[in-house]
Amino acid sequence: MAAAEDEQVRNRERIYIVDHLFTLNQFDFIENCEALSNFVLPDTVLRYLNRKNIQSFHGMKNLIEQEQRQIYYFYNENFKETHVKDTQYAGKGLDYKLKRKMAVAYDWYFQHLQGLTKGNKVYLLTDSLKAK
Repeated sequence: MAAAEDEQVRNRERIYIVDHLFTLNQFDFIENCEALSNFVLPDTVLRYLNRKNIQSFHGMKNLIEQEQRQIYYFYNENFKETHVKDTQYAGKGLDYKLKRKMAVAYDWYFQHLQGLTKGNKVYLLTDSLKAK
């Protein structure tokens, strides 16, 4: 029992933010990996899924409703500190804009959680080779 509680504490210390490519390409992993919990799903990513893969979109919406997975929907598009205007990147591709939005959301979470608790770590999960 103590080992399970220790694992839960370790999982709460890690916060994962998933980007659009990871969510699209690794949805089966997200759906079936119970160890991947306590993660943030930005609004930008869910909107992208809605356009690119409706099955993954509905699957992600169902996962959000599972409380034991601790998936947090973050309205980064409507939050002042993380909102990125599309006009700032006029002429750039959609992928570039989405990566910028994820970077801003990641930076905000990283800065926001600094010093709140000793163990909190924020990770950005991506399938983009350029972001690694």
